Amino acid sequence: MLLTILVIIISVFFGYVVINLFATHLKLDEKIASSFVIGISLYSLLTFLIANIFKLSFVTIIFSTTIIVLFIVVALTKRKLFYSRYLKDLLTFQRLAQFFSKEKYLLFTFIFFTVLFAKIFSQTFVPEKEGIYAGSLGFWGDGALHLTLINSFFRDDNFWPQQPLFSGVKLSYPFLPDFTSSIFLKLGSSMRTAIAFPSVLLLSSSILLLYSIFRQVTKSKLAASLAIFILFFLGGLGFIYFFEDLIRSNAAFSTFAYPPREYTSMGNDKGLHYINLITSPIVSQRAFLFGLPLFLVIFTIIKAGLEKLDKNQFIFAGILVGILPFFHSHTLLTLGIVLPVFALVNLINRSIREVKKVILSWIMFGGIAFVLIVPQLFLFFSPSISANAIHLQLGWMAHLKNENFIWFWIKNTGLMIPLILILPLVIKKERLLSLLKFYAPFAIVFIIANLIIFQPLEYDNSKLFNYWYIFSAPLVATVIVKFLQNNFFLKVLGIIIFVVIILSGFLDVWRLNNYKKNKILMFDNESINLADFISDNTEPRSVFVTAIQHNHPVLSLAGRRVLVGYTGWLWTYGINYGPREQDVRNIYQGDNLSKNLFHKYDVNYLVIGPVERSQFQINEQFFEQNYTRIYSTPAYRLYKIS
Repeated sequence: MLLTILVIIISVFFGYVVINLFATHLKLDEKIASSFVIGISLYSLLTFLIANIFKLSFVTIIFSTTIIVLFIVVALTKRKLFYSRYLKDLLTFQRLAQFFSKEKYLLFTFIFFTVLFAKIFSQTFVPEKEGIYAGSLGFWGDGALHLTLINSFFRDDNFWPQQPLFSGVKLSYPFLPDFTSSIFLKLGSSMRTAIAFPSVLLLSSSILLLYSIFRQVTKSKLAASLAIFILFFLGGLGFIYFFEDLIRSNAAFSTFAYPPREYTSMGNDKGLHYINLITSPIVSQRAFLFGLPLFLVIFTIIKAGLEKLDKNQFIFAGILVGILPFFHSHTLLTLGIVLPVFALVNLINRSIREVKKVILSWIMFGGIAFVLIVPQLFLFFSPSISANAIHLQLGWMAHLKNENFIWFWIKNTGLMIPLILILPLVIKKERLLSLLKFYAPFAIVFIIANLIIFQPLEYDNSKLFNYWYIFSAPLVATVIVKFLQNNFFLKVLGIIIFVVIILSGFLDVWRLNNYKKNKILMFDNESINLADFISDNTEPRSVFVTAIQHNHPVLSLAGRRVLVGYTGWLWTYGINYGPREQDVRNIYQGDNLSKNLFHKYDVNYLVIGPVERSQFQINEQFFEQNYTRIYSTPAYRLYKIS
């Protein structure tokens, strides 16, 4: 744990130095927040590139840490740079306490959400007497995938990364967020710490960056703070069903203490598909934990570059965009929509000279990003990935219940859209134009995501809608603050509107915090022992035949690759798994065809356990007679094939 803290401190200071070299126009609070994001991200990328040559080990981590320490030392020895930037910042740090004392809304918001996120992530992956528990359904589900990727680097030397769920195919998923946790595991942290620590740090940094952006946009400290509450507690009209549950309940206090269901995720029943930001992407989608803060850093740097007409800001932003495929592809896609619109609207009311400078800066930005991104497309692309995922579809998921498009979005986002529409009625024209200039790119994201589905799983368009919602929050907060600044009746109305907007999301997050009620056994002790044996006694990069199970211990704990993993994920990646899935079924039937298939897929080991017995017809006698059983418990048998 101490080594993990030391490496994070060094990487954050590295990020601070990089910011001072390449993004010189940020304010101190923006620099501090960006230092965490850039430092951790670039350190992770550097370590990954080195690990591809030398594997991931303690020595590899020391080597990459030494490189960034040398970078810091060289940067600090530049006298002019030291006195003009670092010393100035050190003196400014003395005023940081005064800054936070004046920013009471920010201080409250920052502490509230940092504590909340620390609690949530402390219960994602909890060892107990019976085994390892997941603290929520979201982590039990998608968390198993992230454990698989983390352990594939930590225990399986998965470089250049192959898809653990489908052996022989390159990994097309943004893997650096999970690789980051594998670094901390190598430094001696527990899995719980390796997941929670970077998550909380990056989310806390995001709060500072969001507040800075929102305060500049709204010109109001209160509105900036309220906007953060709105975006993290987003929810539609699902709270109506909470009151129905409350009326039907014989124990009102128990219903308040632990709501019986989620009220932003009632898709099949009520058509509520837009799930709360915390309970879905933040808890279960680790890539978003890097994607969001990187988006905010890039946006902040470009905004500063436009204000100062500094092309160096654009160059640095282009580099950061260029590494996004490693971290979060949907953030890259969102920026691909947002930035062209943002570029156009920011040419308005500029002189010819300024327009030329801005266009040149954008060309440099785009050129650098393009040069960095294109090679990664070849690295991540696999011929097994289907190209048929993208298709036109009006209204996202409204078609599932044949609902009116407008009603679908009001139901899923509550009063948010109506409040944005009445914005022109409550603020002056000059402020309105400024807000619309800021908001236009995100409105385009909303429109495009309602017209085009980008992946086989249509729900994944929510990853685009998330950015639209986040940057809609300051507009909604602006309207609420206008009500709060008015007469008593409008003050009360403003409070009611705020409660209505956040109530569904708040109920879901409140429910999420009850670990005792939510916990699900993810791995029993027998599964853990099997994974430990495999990790200690089988070769890295071995191929296993197992059941098609999302949290199989071979994958999620041992980190080994399998012939076919959970098909629900493979489908979302566009992988044609059908023929191989049938081959797995044929293998377990145990005959000469099994031997041919072992040779075809270069299989090294086969597992027979409870899930395998429930999924397949297994000829266990065949495997006993033809292969060596190297591990056996009442539940599991492990056979060496080659």
